[in-house]
Amino acid sequence: MDFLLFLIDHQETHLLEIGPMIPLYSEDMDIEKKFLKSYMQLQCLIQLKNRILSLVNAYFIGKILVEIETTSERFRMKRRLIKHYLTMTEYTFDLFEPNPSQILRTKYVNVQDIRKIKH
Repeated sequence: MDFLLFLIDHQETHLLEIGPMIPLYSEDMDIEKKFLKSYMQLQCLIQLKNRILSLVNAYFIGKILVEIETTSERFRMKRRLIKHYLTMTEYTFDLFEPNPSQILRTKYVNVQDIRKIKH
């Protein structure tokens, strides 16, 4: 992906109000179930080439990993991800953490492009 397209996506604005993103899991689930459900959904969404929901799921997996309190638990969860999925989720979260709803405004960027970015 051309860096210029990525920059355009990241700065995209719309006149329409976009509300907060809602995760594809239930908030009352324990952290392990949230993580596993999101990971399975991400794999499926990538196969289906659903660009927006793939980005949303990658963001929420990254968020789950950041919110894990202990380093040992975070390390254990990270080991469950294939390396390129781990990179993809961490980078997606880092890029969209200041404004997660920006994901819904993107037109070009996808999780594979984000995975290839040099951090």
